Amino acid sequence: MLKLLSRKVTHSGAVSYRGNLGPRAEEYAFLMKQGIDVKLAKQPAPDTNWTLVLRHKDWGEARLNGFKESGGIPPTLLDYVVNLTDKEKADAKAAGVSVGISLTSSKDNVLRDRKNLFRFMRAVMSDDAVVAADAGSMMFWSRAALEDEVAIPGDPDVSALYCIHAVHEDGENPYWLHTHGLEQVGGFDLDILKPSESVANGGGDLFRALAYQVLEGEIQPSTAKLDLAHPGGVVRLVPVKEFHAKASAADRELRDLMEDHNRNRSVVCDTSGGLLGWMKGVRPSTFLSKADTDRCVVHFTKTATELMAQRSRATLPLLSGLIDELAEFKLPILAKIGYETDGDSGGAEHMWFEVHSVDGDSIDGTLIVQPFHIKRMNKGDRGFHPTSRLTEWAVMSPFGKITPEGLTPLRSIREDPKAFKEQVALIRTMEALAG
Repeated sequence: MLKLLSRKVTHSGAVSYRGNLGPRAEEYAFLMKQGIDVKLAKQPAPDTNWTLVLRHKDWGEARLNGFKESGGIPPTLLDYVVNLTDKEKADAKAAGVSVGISLTSSKDNVLRDRKNLFRFMRAVMSDDAVVAADAGSMMFWSRAALEDEVAIPGDPDVSALYCIHAVHEDGENPYWLHTHGLEQVGGFDLDILKPSESVANGGGDLFRALAYQVLEGEIQPSTAKLDLAHPGGVVRLVPVKEFHAKASAADRELRDLMEDHNRNRSVVCDTSGGLLGWMKGVRPSTFLSKADTDRCVVHFTKTATELMAQRSRATLPLLSGLIDELAEFKLPILAKIGYETDGDSGGAEHMWFEVHSVDGDSIDGTLIVQPFHIKRMNKGDRGFHPTSRLTEWAVMSPFGKITPEGLTPLRSIREDPKAFKEQVALIRTMEALAG
């Protein structure tokens, strides 16, 4: 069980609109048509013109606040947002005024309550707002992104609790990746310094695996040894204060000293063996500086795997629809399916299959990797596999990987199908020229 999820947390966010004239309380009467009871609070919250109490029989209770003062969103902040399309970013940059939403845990489950915050935010956005922001994770959400999320049964993915910031020089590979949001739910945030290009562009699963272990209480800010990925991905966690006391000057300069970046946070480092350990120095993980995420297997805990599987299975109708919607492009569609390993260890190996179709309770797929611990299965084997064994799925597109936790590339495709077709055609031409 994810220990840190069973706690009471105040979840808060904001909904932003064009212009600079703040909405009036009476303008939100439309929420009653969505099953939300709306009442004016006797006493507005501090620094607000009004406060509305919103109650829903399933979502719980929230507060909607009309700020006395609010402004736009710094454009540079939006430039690095990964879960908005280009059009959604442009819309968000038009924001001029905001209202706030807050919700205190009612389910004693952080993910479940965060989902209810998303439901309230989507309802408040209606058709007028340009963007919503989750204050805890520092993530921005468009109307369409929230619609995607609230349409999925069950809890959101753990990645909804944090954002990943990438710090880099213009046009260069990021030299500092770090999360924001895990501290806000009682855990601690994480830094990866000097990541390889592959980790910088495709390291989402590395952060997800770490985030799940933070929330499970399986790792601490000073965990000495963690088997993060295979092969070679053994790392340790070093609290930032210790890192700045023991790391080289060059490595320390990769981070700044802002308070938010130096509290309840650890740097992923090499383990402390050999001469470096004897000297009691620390250095950023060399594995993550060289790793090719396409050639390593990220280790998820049993609990994390089950939560990911629940979401993947809940979104199977979406995957089935995408197979038809994107059929003309012949995009690789993949499913990770788990089978018991040889022997009596009780373990399981989760392997990627190319999906040909999803039919009822089964997936027609071809194994595209060679199993490590299952001799009865081999790369290239094709067959039908129960959907009850599904743990992940992905559609690989030129606009990015479409997954149950990341539907932004799909919205980009739908926003500009002409550009997508041109991109696919270009790739096919290049593949043909390459032989």
